[in-house]
Amino acid sequence: MRILSFLFGFIGLSFSVSGQMVFNTLKHNFGELESYDNRFVDITITNQGVRDGYILSVRKPSEVIYIQNRAFVQKDSSLTLRFQVNPQEKGKFSYTVDIYTSDKGDPHKLVLSGNLLEMETTSRSNLTACPDFNTHPAGRKPNQFDLTVITIDASTREELGKSKVSMIQDGFAVWTDVTDKSGRIKKQGTIGLAYFYARHDGYLPEEKGAFVNNERNKVVIELQKDPSNVIVPEPEIVQQPPAPEIEIDVTETTPPVVTETTPVPPSDTETVVSIEELDNDNFDPSFFAPVNLVFVLDISSSMNQGDKMELMKYSLNQLSEMIRQQDHIAIVTYASRANVLLAPTSGQDKAAVREQVKGLRPSGMTAGGDGIKLGFEQAEAGFITGGINHVFVITDGAFNHNNYDYKKLIKKYAKKNIQLSVVGVLNDAKSEVSMREVAQLGEGQYIPVFKLLDAEQNIRQAVRKMAFKK
Repeated sequence: MRILSFLFGFIGLSFSVSGQMVFNTLKHNFGELESYDNRFVDITITNQGVRDGYILSVRKPSEVIYIQNRAFVQKDSSLTLRFQVNPQEKGKFSYTVDIYTSDKGDPHKLVLSGNLLEMETTSRSNLTACPDFNTHPAGRKPNQFDLTVITIDASTREELGKSKVSMIQDGFAVWTDVTDKSGRIKKQGTIGLAYFYARHDGYLPEEKGAFVNNERNKVVIELQKDPSNVIVPEPEIVQQPPAPEIEIDVTETTPPVVTETTPVPPSDTETVVSIEELDNDNFDPSFFAPVNLVFVLDISSSMNQGDKMELMKYSLNQLSEMIRQQDHIAIVTYASRANVLLAPTSGQDKAAVREQVKGLRPSGMTAGGDGIKLGFEQAEAGFITGGINHVFVITDGAFNHNNYDYKKLIKKYAKKNIQLSVVGVLNDAKSEVSMREVAQLGEGQYIPVFKLLDAEQNIRQAVRKMAFKK
């Protein structure tokens, strides 16, 4: 028995010396949970030691359940523990879970906290069993699942029936539907980043981006009431008695003076139409010059944050619907390095544009200077004499990797009648300053995109104004 104790102690010592099980976090706050919210979290444990490691045991309160994909973790690899909380009453909660690993004697203490606003009124399996790692709906492709979208009043938290919701993925509206009486829409979803746009009578429109998959399959959109729809009672009008008539004795009258006016002859000049008189979707060749557009797209890792990539894709697809056969469009991407994604292509080939936009995925650093250089080269290759030749850099921030003096390049091409504008996607105020400076050098403009309406209109209208035949 003493020998066995010695062996176990030796094994434990060897792991404590050579193993290091690192948790991605030991605290998770679920925030405020509605009855319909998912309430599980994945904890990743990475073995950064020189030997293999193990999960020895997990001690938890009864309100916490868990699953794990395995107990054994090789060096330089990871395993996942999925925890779900099932509070027995509404209100704030905090649970401590002890996780014992082979590299130390004391447990790693995981704290799960939050605030349950409302108890579930119906029995649902996702509140009693932790979701399986590989569960997929029967008869579906692995990347498809049942998605529920819910619209609620932001103040009262009540569900809003008859809300109109659109789901956008890869820059296109996948579907548009209306919520039922319980404020829900149930649709087939596809794993990935999605963008939702909701409208309801008497409320301000709201938009929200979210990564959706088999487990993150519910999206809640909170709508604020439109303050302009508040009815203000009109003041009561008090009828005043009629004023007494006053008799005026007119002893002398002066005849009215009649002045003759010379008629203005009709003008022989042709009426000039302004861009404001045209419909916003009008891009008729009789009013607008041909355009040669190059889009230099930031696809670095920072564009993976929030809804940036989806707004950029939507902007490009909206513009591609407007361009004509005589127009040229090209796409350059940059992250750690720059690439030509689409050489100058006729506006007639909209499918080629949409296909390239759909496949955009963010990763890497930000070689913005290289992207600008390559963008100008493509603009020169597709140059339209007598038309508009313009480079649009679409980014969320500054150009900060392997940048030479791209400002000289911008000035050089401006003299060649190739201008440059910067489209800022969910950028901060500091980045806006540098974006405006770069756009000014390029004799272009800074174009902000912060919401879906911006993505739908801002670049389109900028192109229309540039191409309008004054």
